[in-house]
Amino acid sequence: LYMATLMLDSRYKMKIALTFARNYPRLSRAFLTQDRAPEHSVLLFSVQLFTAPTLSASLVEHHFFLYVILDVLKKFFMQPTPEFLRRCGVILCDTESFRNRRYFHVFHDMRYLAGTPQVRNWVSTNHHFLASYVGFIGLFQGMNPNCRAALEHVEYEADTWVNAFNVTLQVAKSCRQFAECYGISARDLFFAMRGTLRTLQGAVRRMAEENSSPIIRSGQMHGYLPQAITNPVNSGGDMADAPQLVPETHVLPTLWGRQYEIVRYDVASGPVSFHHPLHWFMAELFQHVKHLTDERARDFGFASVRDMVFSAFDVRLDHALDASGIAEGGRAQPLYAVGPSDVAAAQLELLRILDYPIRVCVVMAQIRAGLWVRNGYVIRLQSHHYREVSLRENTYDQDIVMIQFFLSI
Repeated sequence: LYMATLMLDSRYKMKIALTFARNYPRLSRAFLTQDRAPEHSVLLFSVQLFTAPTLSASLVEHHFFLYVILDVLKKFFMQPTPEFLRRCGVILCDTESFRNRRYFHVFHDMRYLAGTPQVRNWVSTNHHFLASYVGFIGLFQGMNPNCRAALEHVEYEADTWVNAFNVTLQVAKSCRQFAECYGISARDLFFAMRGTLRTLQGAVRRMAEENSSPIIRSGQMHGYLPQAITNPVNSGGDMADAPQLVPETHVLPTLWGRQYEIVRYDVASGPVSFHHPLHWFMAELFQHVKHLTDERARDFGFASVRDMVFSAFDVRLDHALDASGIAEGGRAQPLYAVGPSDVAAAQLELLRILDYPIRVCVVMAQIRAGLWVRNGYVIRLQSHHYREVSLRENTYDQDIVMIQFFLSI
C-alpha cells in the first residue's frame, strides 16, 4: 500500500524515511525480541528506503542514522552479557542474542546505507564514526576462544561456535564495506589506519581472549557474576585453575646468528580465537595500496609509510596533521621521524598486534596435523568454515594480508 501510493512521490518518500528512521530503535527492538511473525514486520520496509541514494544520504548526513544502527546492534548483543565482563572485554556467545538470527536484517540495513557514494564520502571524512565503528566491532574481538585438549577428549561438543561464526559472517562483511570507504583520500586512510591501530593496542593489552576463564573466576569470587555463568573457552579439560596470563616476550636466535625479540605464547596450551574483526578491518585498510607510498606519506607530514605506522600510537600527531590544513596533493614538512627508541617501543606493540593472525594460522596448521583431535569434530568444523569460500575472503585472507604487510615494512 505504501509503495503503491506515497512512495511514488519524492516529497512523501522523504517524510516516510524520516518517520521510519525516528522509530527505527523501537521497531528494531520489537523485531529482534518480541515479534512472533517477523516476516510481516514493518521493519522489512527498510530496503525500499535505504537503497535510495537521496534518502540514505540525507538520513546519514543530516540525521546521523548510522550511529542509530550501531547503537541498536551494540545494545542487542551486549545486554545479555554482565557488566563486569563487558568492562573486561569479554562477550558471551551462548546468549539468546547470538542465537537469534534476526539481527541479519539490521546488518543488511547498515550495508544498504554504506553502499551509497554520498554515504561512503561521509564515512571516510567523519572520524567520530570511525571511533564508533571500531568500538562496535571490537566487542567481538577474541570471542569464543578454543583451548587444545591435551589429556582427555571433549565429552560434550557445544554448538556455541555456530552462533559466533554467524555473527562473524555479518561483521566481516561490514568490515570490508566500510574499509572500502577509506580508499578515496590518503589523509582519511592514514587517520583510519592510525586510529584502528590504537584500538587494537587497547584490545591487545586487555588480553580478554587469553584470560576469559580467570576473568570469570575472579568475577564469581568477588560476587560480580553469578555462579551459573559457564566458561566461554571451548576446552576438553578443566579451565577452573587456568592461570592469569600476562604479556611476555623472549629472544630467539636464528641460523645466521641474529637474535630477535618476539611474543611468547604457546597456542598448544593457551586459548586462541578465530574471531578478530579489528585485524580484518585493519587488513582491509592496508589494501588501498595506491595511497600507501612514501611519497603520499611525505605529502601529509610523515617521512615514510613505515614512520606513519610506527608513530600511530602517538595521538598528538593526528591533531597536528589535522590542523595543518594540507590540501590533497600538497607537501608538508615531516612532522615526525621515527628514532631508534621509538622503533623499539612501537615494534613491540605491533608484534603483539600481529601475533593474533599468526596464532590463527598456526592453530589451523596444527588442526590439519591432528594435534587438536581430542577437541572433537567441532574444532575441525571451525577450521573448515574459517577457510571456506563464504568467509575466507573477509577473514583468513585478511590474516595473510596483515602478516604480509607488517613483514614488508
